[in-house]
Amino acid sequence: MTAGDYRRAAERLAAAGDFAGAIVEGVRAIAAELGERDILPPRPGRTADELAAEAGLALPGLAGDLREGTRPFDDIRDGHKDGSQG
Repeated sequence: MTAGDYRRAAERLAAAGDFAGAIVEGVRAIAAELGERDILPPRPGRTADELAAEAGLALPGLAGDLREGTRPFDDIRDGHKDGSQG
């Protein structure tokens, strides 16, 4: 899927009230876009933390935003949180 595909999926999930799914698809959109822009090569199994760290090295001005943006993904995937609007 392309970054746009993941973003559209995130929007559909959010509209349906599935905020956890929307967060997961949103982070996948970030990973896909980084690959599409040749900033990071695709790597199966890369964790959200690894994505944020690697992308932060390539885009230091966005490092903090990337860490904050991927934290909910890990919380959801690890089962600690269920996602929320906002």
